[in-house]
Amino acid sequence: MVAAVLQVAIDKVASPLVQVGIDLFQITKGIDEVREKMNLLKSYLRDAKSKADQKPEVAKLIIDIRDLSQDIEDVLDTYRTKIEAGGHNTDNWRPLGCLKWASRVVRNCMQVREINQNINDLKCRAKLIQSKLGDLKPESDAAAASVDTEVWRERRKFLDADHSAPKMFLRDQILHDLTDQMSKLEDEKGTVITTIVGPGGVGKTTLARKLYEELEEKLKFKCRAKVYVSPSPNADDILRDIAEKVGLELDERKVKANLDPNLYFYLKDKRYLIFLDDVWDTNTWNKLMDTLMIDSVMGSRIIVTSRSEVVSRSIDGTAKSRGIRSIPYKLEVLNESDAWMLFRGMISPKNESEIEPPLKEIGKEIVKRCGGLPLAIKIVVGMLLAKPRNVRAWTEVERKMGEINENDCLKILALSYNDLPAQSKPLFLYLGIFPVNHEIFVPQLIPLWVAENFVQDDGNQDDYVEQQINDLNSRNLLQVSRRKSDGKVRSFRIHSLVHDLCWQLAEKSNYFCTRNELNSSDIDSKKRRRVTTNTREPKKNAFKDVEIPKLRALFCFTKDDDLFQFLSERALRLEFLRLLIIEIFDGKVVEVQEEIADLSGLIYLKMDIPLGILKMKQVKHLFLSCSIVVEKTTHNLSNCLKNSRYANKKLEDADIPDLRSLDVDIPNLQSLDVDFGPNFSLSSRSLGKVNNLRRLGIYVWTKKMLDDVFGLDEPVLPNLEDLNGGVELFPRYVVRISLKMVDKIDDHIDKQKRLPKLESLKLKKCRAQQLDFSGEGFSQLQVLVLKCTDFQNQLIGSKDIPKLARFIYVPAPLSHYKPEGKLKNLWKSEDEEEQGLWRADSMKNMHIE
Repeated sequence: MVAAVLQVAIDKVASPLVQVGIDLFQITKGIDEVREKMNLLKSYLRDAKSKADQKPEVAKLIIDIRDLSQDIEDVLDTYRTKIEAGGHNTDNWRPLGCLKWASRVVRNCMQVREINQNINDLKCRAKLIQSKLGDLKPESDAAAASVDTEVWRERRKFLDADHSAPKMFLRDQILHDLTDQMSKLEDEKGTVITTIVGPGGVGKTTLARKLYEELEEKLKFKCRAKVYVSPSPNADDILRDIAEKVGLELDERKVKANLDPNLYFYLKDKRYLIFLDDVWDTNTWNKLMDTLMIDSVMGSRIIVTSRSEVVSRSIDGTAKSRGIRSIPYKLEVLNESDAWMLFRGMISPKNESEIEPPLKEIGKEIVKRCGGLPLAIKIVVGMLLAKPRNVRAWTEVERKMGEINENDCLKILALSYNDLPAQSKPLFLYLGIFPVNHEIFVPQLIPLWVAENFVQDDGNQDDYVEQQINDLNSRNLLQVSRRKSDGKVRSFRIHSLVHDLCWQLAEKSNYFCTRNELNSSDIDSKKRRRVTTNTREPKKNAFKDVEIPKLRALFCFTKDDDLFQFLSERALRLEFLRLLIIEIFDGKVVEVQEEIADLSGLIYLKMDIPLGILKMKQVKHLFLSCSIVVEKTTHNLSNCLKNSRYANKKLEDADIPDLRSLDVDIPNLQSLDVDFGPNFSLSSRSLGKVNNLRRLGIYVWTKKMLDDVFGLDEPVLPNLEDLNGGVELFPRYVVRISLKMVDKIDDHIDKQKRLPKLESLKLKKCRAQQLDFSGEGFSQLQVLVLKCTDFQNQLIGSKDIPKLARFIYVPAPLSHYKPEGKLKNLWKSEDEEEQGLWRADSMKNMHIE
């Protein structure tokens, strides 16, 4: 736990940003001494943690190390915000720039002197802690912690292999029986529901997901939804999620206002398959059952997983009272033989030989401590595969597991966390900031970790994060949701028990906390670094009379009026704030002071749009996805200009008066994802000021807006790789294009053909007379996705796309097109990997005249 906090501080001391300051202000000696002391203390942590339960003075020592680490982080961030912000602006080298720079250096001399004094104080504290180490021993057995390269190579091959083999699944007979019962011919025209119940980590979700896939294949459902239910669920959010996935349009206000009956009548005449994963209590089910439990004649199926037998009995009773066939199933832990088979199959993927006799006996003892829980077995295997395959390493794992009660999965997970390399621990704990079962997209995670200084912004950050994600996945701490066409992880989730572990460890180490714990924890709120609203049931008045001056990151995943009020009143006091993520939808307005644009440390922002934000020169990643432009914050919101996307008339007939162009002057910007709504547009001159832009998501409503943004000439965006939206002029070196609801898309195909680096083209709900890919062009295109895109009954010239390796096709309603030839061989329907391509928070409704 403390190792993660300490590693953050060590990484920050060694960051290139700090090194720049060292060169300028000659504080090298103090910084180097602090780094040496921190690395020394870090080497004692493992022994200290092993003795903390028996020795209170050692437990206090660990807390002292944690506090020292966070105070070091404070000093370095103070240095960054007060000195560094103006030290390397490109304006320095323009006329009079050197004079301005020199004056800033003079003004900052007092700050430098103060920082040097703080560094000396920290060194003294580190020496005092060092003097109290007593008989603690530094970690020196590097061999035991080293990674066997060959084992890792085999492990990664195993991760990419087909996991559907019966010997790896071990529940094939259960799957066969449930599939058979839920697809019997006599039940074809009735609704059938199954509830799979069992303890956390027993494999309920794995079994249910396999069952979902088998039923989908056998009964050919076109109306289907998989929904992950949080421990603090909101029934409206669950129903809205189901509605979106089964195809019920939610754009009209009247649909949202009457979601339950609208969804009920939409499903009533359809054959649907719905999977609800991890329903925690009967209250949640009671709010859903009237909408979903339809005794139709269409042959619908419902799959539910739960840890609670009370929930299972409630669902069974509801079904019987309504004449619906119910198949409750209790999933037991693995027996001794199956548990060993799972362990053996994962630890030796090729099964070319039995596990060596000395290791076999140790392995059986380890498996016994897992209590038959597949998740615990997988986690332990991941831990063993990161060690040398020898008796010494395995015996150490067995010894540690011997201290854990059998079947205590959470403590087994904690062992795996303790076994992580130091640089991986803060990254792993960070995943607990997101809500339970939240799908985490790697491309969105990278700029977060860069903003937190976990990852260096040196051009290699994508590769480094990919390596970290692969390592966590190799240890079975992640559950990959989707992969890219090249096999890299696109998105993942973490098991709810793993999420529990992240939260518990983070709370103890003051790594992050939930907003509900701000006033109910032993840790002073003034020391908090990261706060998240990741529950559907936020406590009232959690932010009342709370000061969080050291706050680095603030996350909000649901409507939280207390948090918004806190931001409005105290935004200017958050001088360390680097990340502000407010990820809520449906046009909700977040009131914050426009002066938040003056926060020099803020470099990652996702929220509504105060105009001042568009001038934040230090921001690198800007996600403005709520479609609201706030001219000036007022209590009555009279100056908030909202879009009219839910108006009861067609957009093309709507009058859009006074179209205004907004200037964006953010020279360091790398990611821009913004929907300005119908009253605003990005000015074309702004594009000349974002030359570092790598990803652009721009969502507009009319061709007039496009012309206003891009003018008549091709925009100059030399580094752009990823383009989402609808534009007629495509930057020459763009790598990925995603377009949605573009009319006459065939007019743009010729322009896209000529893009020399285009690798991926994704079209959703577009319209064309015909799609013609014939002739020269698309020389690098590898991925083609056509989802609900309407065109004539042929797709011309697919054989002329030389490097095409992946074709995803979901037909538009009434479409009769069937892939042929090369496309038929490549064709995949919308599968688990691709379902997240068009997420609501990354693609907005768009129409082009």
